[in-house]
Amino acid sequence: MVVDESMEDDSGMNMISLVKSPAMKSAWRAFNSAVHMKFDKRKRELVGALIVPGMKIPREEPGLGRFNVVFPIEAITTILRKFQRNNYSNNINLYHSDRTVDGFVQEIWMKEFNEDKSNAYGLSEPIGTLFAKVKIEDERFWDEYVETDEVRGFSIEILSGMKKIKMSAITPEESLFDKIGKVLSRVLK
Repeated sequence: MVVDESMEDDSGMNMISLVKSPAMKSAWRAFNSAVHMKFDKRKRELVGALIVPGMKIPREEPGLGRFNVVFPIEAITTILRKFQRNNYSNNINLYHSDRTVDGFVQEIWMKEFNEDKSNAYGLSEPIGTLFAKVKIEDERFWDEYVETDEVRGFSIEILSGMKKIKMSAITPEESLFDKIGKVLSRVLK
């Protein structure tokens, strides 16, 4: 995925959606239900990954067929910057629909170091992951959707370009070091 760094265009993340099956395969931590954490249910806060760098996200589009999209760390950095600059912290919906959710992004951050606060929430995504903490204001929504597991994670709505890249697969039997060794042995011959 490619996002224009220019602050004048419309590209970037403009909405966070609460969904049952997040593409990032990362369910959030609802503070009141996390066994290892002591939080007051009245806070109605959710923490989870929005974008994980390099994760292959399967898509299918007419005319393009099946393909994977990935977000490089540079694009995630731009997405974060533009989301904050455009003041989209109240842009939350349900299942990518017109139904808005009464809530706001309380915190949004990109994991820069292994010792990140995401670890304290029990989240183990890699460096470069974009996380959010969302406060749900609507108690009825919380009871009907969060408490019942009707929504389990975040998804994003984004306007971006795509750049075709070829990704190579490394089998478990062949590590990156094995591949480098093979290349070096050919070069040194």
